[in-house]
Amino acid sequence: MGQERQRAAHGMAWLLDTTNRMVGCRAVDTLLDLAYDAIRTGLGYDRVGLLLVHSAQGTLVEHIGTDAHGQKFYPPDRVTPLGDGGHFARLLADPRMQADGPGFIYMEDASRDTSPEALDRLDGRPGPSLRVALRSAEAVVGYIAVDNLTSGRPVTPEDAPPLVAFANALASALENVAFLESRERHITTLNADLRQRVEQLTWLQEAAAALASASGLDAVLDTIYACVCQGLGYDRVGIFMVTRREDGMLVETEVRGTDDAGRPCGLQPPQPSVDDTTLSVESPDLHHLLQGHTTTAPTAGRLRRPTCARLWTGACVNSSPWPCAMMWP
Repeated sequence: MGQERQRAAHGMAWLLDTTNRMVGCRAVDTLLDLAYDAIRTGLGYDRVGLLLVHSAQGTLVEHIGTDAHGQKFYPPDRVTPLGDGGHFARLLADPRMQADGPGFIYMEDASRDTSPEALDRLDGRPGPSLRVALRSAEAVVGYIAVDNLTSGRPVTPEDAPPLVAFANALASALENVAFLESRERHITTLNADLRQRVEQLTWLQEAAAALASASGLDAVLDTIYACVCQGLGYDRVGIFMVTRREDGMLVETEVRGTDDAGRPCGLQPPQPSVDDTTLSVESPDLHHLLQGHTTTAPTAGRLRRPTCARLWTGACVNSSPWPCAMMWP
């Protein structure tokens, strides 16, 4: 009786110390390392495996394992799809592993009870083993595998309760750490978005100041070209002037451009004139811009390199000429 109380007190002290250290973990990898070492040193198992479900990918990932010689290792590519109804999917779906079950499966002979397609994941041929669920209220999020392959000491169902209690605490800690990591990623994303917005506002301010100081059409066009290329980081930019001739025909002229090598190029010959009545058919991109839209996808015939995607943007006014810009990212 006294020995049982002593073992119970030792187990409680171990569980309290380990769970207290879990509270300080802020990364899944750190938490799993702590759990692995705690199980091996605190509960005395020869071998431990820690596997987690990645619900977004629908896979089971083995994060830490123990080889046939009792050495800890980190499997680089043990990712198993769960949608095929295989060994691991059945294991996770077993009623004994669910929230209303005992939380563990005892295998009298793991080598015999494991499906052939999963035998290589045992890293040896263990006998008695435990599979202990990491579970939340909604789902099984992974499991702990333990055995005593190297020493040959027995493993029995009576050994499961301390490990089940630990697994429940580990599952809660994993949930908390996952939340913290998600929050950190969200904060990082928000900070990056804020920096981008600040950079955009700075660019707009600088571009506005440069345009305000430009005198004459050529200076304005040079400023626009430089602002778009350098400020927004596009590889190639084209600026077009659309004017109406005395006979009412529209003429489109590229006044600033970029060649295939990314070098600024000179004026291009005016594009063929088109009548307003046929504009939507013969030049649908230009027609779209002149209707007041800010962007349009150009037709293949208007591109120097049709295999690359392009974006046309424009600003249309009520009087001639209409300045339009075409930009390539």
